[in-house]
Amino acid sequence: MKRLLLHLTVAVSTFCLGAAASIVRTLSVADTPEALLAAQQGWFEPLKIINGLDACGPEGNYHTYELSDGTHISNSCERLVSPAAADRALQNRLTHVTEIIERQPNLDDNGRRVGEIVVARAGGILEVRTYESSFCSTEAASMKHLKWYEQR
Repeated sequence: MKRLLLHLTVAVSTFCLGAAASIVRTLSVADTPEALLAAQQGWFEPLKIINGLDACGPEGNYHTYELSDGTHISNSCERLVSPAAADRALQNRLTHVTEIIERQPNLDDNGRRVGEIVVARAGGILEVRTYESSFCSTEAASMKHLKWYEQR
């Protein structure tokens, strides 16, 4: 009888451990090889920017950041000649995406539509947005990385 209880205890413990590991793995599904590496290493440490390059000018700015998990985030914004030019830049940037995840209007403080925001999959995750005649683009390894960058 003791042996049966021991076997039963081991079986239930093994099942619970496997179920927990499966849940953790499901929650850390990677979008790119870099994100897969980050997921395998575990996200027990908060992400940090460990290196970066900034280039700013009167008509635009460009930023590239290396994160503590080995991934990169790139962000750029350009002031174009018109809202129509910004819309064309957005459409051109979307030509090589594999999936549009989310598309919504970009609204100003008064609720007036002043552009568009699109989140898409293109190797990693791409967010492009227009605001009047400005066009901005952010590329990240995964949705987790993009959300982290936006909330930092």
